[in-house]
Amino acid sequence: MEPTTLIFGLVFVLFITLSILRKYNSITERLAPRIIIEASPDIFVFESRKSRVQIKPFVYTTSHNESYILAIGQDLPADVDAVRVNLFECHDHSELVSGRGMVLEAFLRFGIGQVTGHSIPHFIMRYIVLRPIIVFRGLEKFSPLFCGYERYIFHSLLKEQVVLTVLFE
Repeated sequence: MEPTTLIFGLVFVLFITLSILRKYNSITERLAPRIIIEASPDIFVFESRKSRVQIKPFVYTTSHNESYILAIGQDLPADVDAVRVNLFECHDHSELVSGRGMVLEAFLRFGIGQVTGHSIPHFIMRYIVLRPIIVFRGLEKFSPLFCGYERYIFHSLLKEQVVLTVLFE
C-alpha cells in the first residue's frame, strides 16, 4: 500500500469520526435535561421539568474548617455540635473565595442532585447518565461579593458537577 493512500485513508476515517462525534454532541444537547438555577445570595432555586427545590445557601459543618458537612440548607437541632457556615456572608471577601470553594461545590452538587434525583457518585454518573445543561440566572447579584470573578467561579464549580454545559442568562 502506498503512503499517500494510507494518509488519505486515515484522513477520511478521521473526518467520518469527527462528523459522528459532532452529530452525537448535537443529539446530546437536544436530549439533555435542563436545570435552571435562579441564584441570589439569599436563596437558590434549582428547577427541572420534574421538580423545583429552594435551598438557602448555608451549611452546617463539624468544625470551623468546614471539613465535614452535616446539613445543607436545613437547620439542625440545637443539641447537635455543629457550625453554621453562611456561604455568602463574611467580613473578608478573600475568605469567601479561598475558604469556601469546596463547600459551595457541595452545595451546588446537592441542589442539582435534588432536582435530577441522582444519588449516584459523580464519577460514575459521568459515564452512564445523560449530563444536564445548566442555565444559571442571577449572576449579577454576586458581583459585589466576587468583584467581577463570579462568572469564572460559578462556571468552574458547575463544570465539576458533571454537566454538559453551563449557560449564563
